[in-house]
Amino acid sequence: MANRSIGEIRKAQVFIAVLGASSYTFAEATWSQSLPDWIASLQRMLKAIEPR
Repeated sequence: MANRSIGEIRKAQVFIAVLGASSYTFAEATWSQSLPDWIASLQRMLKAIEPR
């Protein structure tokens, strides 16, 4: 991932979740595979599939 405002380039990890029963797939880039990053990605995935 690149921060264009300061020209910094950082490697990113990709979080991918697949919910088999609904055929729903969620993917996003995150900075690491640390537990806080994983939990935050999981929370965003659950928020994205929340019924409206």
